[in-house]
Amino acid sequence: MVDTNPTSSGTGDIAPSLTASVGGQRLTLTDDLLIENVAVAPDFQRRGFGRTLIAHAEEIAAQAERARVRLYTNSRFEENLRLYASLGYVVERKELLNGGVAVHMVKQID
Repeated sequence: MVDTNPTSSGTGDIAPSLTASVGGQRLTLTDDLLIENVAVAPDFQRRGFGRTLIAHAEEIAAQAERARVRLYTNSRFEENLRLYASLGYVVERKELLNGGVAVHMVKQID
């Protein structure tokens, strides 16, 4: 069973029925909401599904009365960085991680 409603200290997979065919995401809800993963199947990319998943995560954060949404991606994924910036996310910090550079981004939603 997949938890699609993360609690104040839990995680949840969003849109589990779409995961196999379109995409999904993994969220952690603590002081902020952390988007751990957003994945859209290659055949469905560039159709707005990623934006929809991120917007859904932001709605969950707002309903849970969290002021910020955080995410991170590899610096090599320039298209992801452009997408997140276009959605209002700003670079918070960068760190070396597993031979690459993780870019941590944050968005105020309150």
